[in-house]
Amino acid sequence: MTKFMVSGEPITFKTSPMLQLVKDIDEDFDVLVMDSFKRTFKLLFSIVRGIPIVSKSWLSDSEYAKKPM
Repeated sequence: MTKFMVSGEPITFKTSPMLQLVKDIDEDFDVLVMDSFKRTFKLLFSIVRGIPIVSKSWLSDSEYAKKPM
């Protein structure tokens, strides 16, 4: 299961058994999803930790492919 966090505008997505939304920065997450790339704490945190940063289309692409892209 891939855990992801959202930064910026709230994003609606279809619940998936392979993707889990993390809401607290203290929890571990694998991917940061951003609608538009702005300098936020979550963005900087992800860069420092080496966490991939993707656009919101990653969610639908992953759902379509039935695996995290």
